[in-house]
Amino acid sequence: MTELISVSDTMYGDSIRRVHRCRTDSALSSPIRLACDYIAMHLRAPLSLNTLAELTGCTGYYFSRMFKKEVGKSPADYITEKRIERARQL
Repeated sequence: MTELISVSDTMYGDSIRRVHRCRTDSALSSPIRLACDYIAMHLRAPLSLNTLAELTGCTGYYFSRMFKKEVGKSPADYITEKRIERARQL
C-alpha cells in the first residue's frame, strides 16, 4: 500500500509540473495551453482532434495547424509522446 501511495504522489507531482510548464511557456497561446493541460490530465481517456478543438473553441483544421505551429508536432504525435512518457514513468 505504501508503494502505491508513493507512485500516486510521484504521478501527481509530475502532472502538476507538466501543467505548470505548459501554463508558463509564453510561446504557447491560451487555447494551446488549455489543450496541453487537458491532454496531461486525460492521457488514459480517448482523445480526439475534435474534442480538443471543441475545448478550445476552434475548428479541427485550425486547431491542428495552430497546435503544430506552436508545439512543433501534430496533436496526435504530442498525445502519443506524452502517453509513452507516462508509460516509462510507470
